[in-house]
Amino acid sequence: MYRKKLLRACLTGVMVVSIATANVAPVIAAEPTTETQEQTEKAEKVRVQVNFVNEDGQAVLGKWVELTEGTHNYSELKEHLPEGYEMTSSGDFYAEEKGNVTVGVKKIVQEAEKVRVQVDFVNEDGQAVLGKWVELTEGVHNYSELKEHLPEGYEMTSSGDFYAKEKGNVTVGVKKIVKESIVKIQFVDADTDEVVAGGDYFVDADGDGIFNHEEVLEWVPEGYELQKFGDFQVSDYKETPLQLTVKKIAEDPEIPLTPLEPSTPVEKPENPETPDKGDTNKEDSKKEETKKEDKKKNSPKTGDETNAAAAALPVGASLAAILAVLVKKFR
Repeated sequence: MYRKKLLRACLTGVMVVSIATANVAPVIAAEPTTETQEQTEKAEKVRVQVNFVNEDGQAVLGKWVELTEGTHNYSELKEHLPEGYEMTSSGDFYAEEKGNVTVGVKKIVQEAEKVRVQVDFVNEDGQAVLGKWVELTEGVHNYSELKEHLPEGYEMTSSGDFYAKEKGNVTVGVKKIVKESIVKIQFVDADTDEVVAGGDYFVDADGDGIFNHEEVLEWVPEGYELQKFGDFQVSDYKETPLQLTVKKIAEDPEIPLTPLEPSTPVEKPENPETPDKGDTNKEDSKKEETKKEDKKKNSPKTGDETNAAAAALPVGASLAAILAVLVKKFR
């Protein structure tokens, strides 16, 4: 019986000691924290000049701020930021009486309201290639902002700006991207089997993987003509050269020119004969007489010539009468 009472008394004692220890420990642990807070409250306050500057280094706001002397983080200055700006500075700074602290800030860009715009992509013929709804902020935009929405295999032909509004419509010009390919070609002389030209050439403008001999005519070496024709696969001649036979153009033979014999010049007499002056005068006289006779024939009859003719008429009549008498007599 006494043993039970003794055991009960021991257990009671152990419990009392445990409870007392648990209550004392938090009090001991809390004492240093209380002292730190008291020391902080008792720390000396200092006035610091805080300058808020933008990305260009221009001052946006400057103000005096009271802080405890010592190290602080820039985040503690958020409540002092100018309205409409956000902080770009980070890290710590040291506060001291009449010290200076520069804080970087930038203007908060407020995002405009989003609107849904119907964007239609059309080709050079005005045919629709793709149509889709695109979300944009309401306002002016550049066509380049729609590049991410282009149909595959096409490039944009529209440029400039457009206005986006709710349920608006924007038409964007596009064209198919021409995918030229590079192939290796060698031009081989048909007579000598020698490579006379070659290199890497752009072909297959339509991007179908096939090119024709006509696409390389402009690169045929001068003085040669192509002898091999047809279609060729681009993939076959990316690394291995395509050998095209060419033949030298025959030159037209030169026709020899027959030299002309020089013409014989006409010789002029050294001393041309001078006509005799006497003969010249005779010829002149004959010419004068001929002219006078022509004038007489062509000139009208004068009065004397008319009178002579009139006088001759009676004489003629008399002679005719005598002649008639004689004829009768001899009959």
